[in-house]
Amino acid sequence: MNSIPKMITSLKAALDESDAPTAQREAHSIKGSVVTFGAESLREIAFRIEQLAAQGDLTGAIDLLVGLDRQWLRVEGEVQRRQTDK
Repeated sequence: MNSIPKMITSLKAALDESDAPTAQREAHSIKGSVVTFGAESLREIAFRIEQLAAQGDLTGAIDLLVGLDRQWLRVEGEVQRRQTDK
């Protein structure tokens, strides 16, 4: 879970640099990492970014970053709440 913010930062950097292959890899890594938390909505956004980057549609991928950030904050908060409730 601690590595996901780093992956999101790397994804943003790749998109800022118009580096579609790296953006695709980072989105794929995020997608795989969040499956362990059952974060389907976050996985779906990462998957869509991965697909768009594979197609070279970086504008579409960038448009999804806001949703990825928001959803990550929700997932992170929920995971922390669950850990606190134990």
